[in-house]
Amino acid sequence: AHYTVVYNPPTDFDYRVVVNVTVEAYDLGGKTASKSWRFTIAGPPTYSISGTVADNQGTPQQGVLVKAGDLSATTDVAGNYIINGLNNGTYLVQPSLRGFAFTPQEIQVAITDASVSGVNFVSQPAFDISGQVKDAQGKGMQGVTVTEGSQLAITDAAGNYRLLDLAAGQYNVVLSLPRYAFTPNSRLITLGPAATKVDFVGT
Repeated sequence: AHYTVVYNPPTDFDYRVVVNVTVEAYDLGGKTASKSWRFTIAGPPTYSISGTVADNQGTPQQGVLVKAGDLSATTDVAGNYIINGLNNGTYLVQPSLRGFAFTPQEIQVAITDASVSGVNFVSQPAFDISGQVKDAQGKGMQGVTVTEGSQLAITDAAGNYRLLDLAAGQYNVVLSLPRYAFTPNSRLITLGPAATKVDFVGT
């Protein structure tokens, strides 16, 4: 005779643990039989975030790195991307490609037992702001924090800095370093094209 044995554990197993199960059968004549199995509990279900990246004329943007948490994907020739292997949770999805800015800069996506599609971005050419910070004697100042909104750069040993991949528009560049004042204290910069020699003097 053949029998189907169903095992219902008293509690759920943790994900990715190894479980050993042995089934023993006895007949009325005292004969016994047994069978053992060893299996591994699968991991939690995973989902994906997908979308497209294109410019404002709708032309697909290839080669954009799109991140969600620790995982990422790169857009293909059609501008499509899909990030697989995501668990339930909230993710900040951010695209990046040198020389381009994106609208929006990031999108917060919540995954709840289902994949999410249509997380799309628009790309546009981007520009840099660069310059140098010197002291009153003309020596480059290292360690100065240069900010524009969410962008931040720190001057190197020669006092040089560069803010990368900003969309065309106006930006207020502000400097800070404890115990120093700067001339000017900030500068309003219009990008498109790039802005170079945005210099400051610290005293």
